Amino acid sequence: MRLRSSAAIPITSNTPATNLDVAFFRAYDNGRPVQTEHFFPWSATGPNENDLVFVTGHPGTTNRLETHAKLIHRRDVTLPFTLARLRMMEAALEQYSARGPEQRRQAGMDIHRIANARKALSGQYQGLLDPAILETKRQQDEAIAGGAPDGDRARFKPWTHIAGIQDKFGQFEKDYYFLERGDALSSDLFGIARHLVRLSAELPKPSSERLREYRDSNLESLKFSLFSPAPIYPALERAKIVASLTFLAENYGGDHALAKLILDGKAPAARARNWSLPN
Repeated sequence: MRLRSSAAIPITSNTPATNLDVAFFRAYDNGRPVQTEHFFPWSATGPNENDLVFVTGHPGTTNRLETHAKLIHRRDVTLPFTLARLRMMEAALEQYSARGPEQRRQAGMDIHRIANARKALSGQYQGLLDPAILETKRQQDEAIAGGAPDGDRARFKPWTHIAGIQDKFGQFEKDYYFLERGDALSSDLFGIARHLVRLSAELPKPSSERLREYRDSNLESLKFSLFSPAPIYPALERAKIVASLTFLAENYGGDHALAKLILDGKAPAARARNWSLPN
């Protein structure tokens, strides 16, 4: 669901989180609070040492099970590219917000989101630059494989396979990010347009055969997002498109096939002006 706030958000790269990652709801039945027999009670004291604890909720992802080879790839390829993109987009949005108070309000949510991502990934990157951390991971991989020495590769087959996958992914990783993640066209409108095109191809299929986001169980929330009345600001969209097209050209060069296809022989700013955006 796309949510936008009309309130101005302080634009700073060091804005701390202003909420807890928790929400409480009261359920009603016929206008009266539901009295349930089974529920998770609130503990005023918290758990004691060695207590068995179950936590309800939707946890975030973790990279703790990634292999040494995957972390090396993340350090040397994935994170440098992603951080460069985030810094580029953050600078472009700051520049847009400097045009005036209204532009500052429009860009506030995007800047807040991108700054948070940059800070999180910067911390991750700094950790991976510590040789001791990667050496610990290498030793953990060996321990899981049964302490096999480097010469005994048979017991390291899964780890060797993952390392090979990183090499293959590196051959098309940027293409994937620019096209599938939308880094070449960082725009709400691009995301909406792509969903509409894919919906026309996916909906005629049985639900179980569609791409996951287009299965029946996900359609209601997807359509709510696509047809949300939340405002989309053409000038802001154009500024984001120019920045992302420039980032595409900086990474690939003007003569790369993908850059030539998307830019269509025009500079990024001219290409963005060439598209008709809704008023």
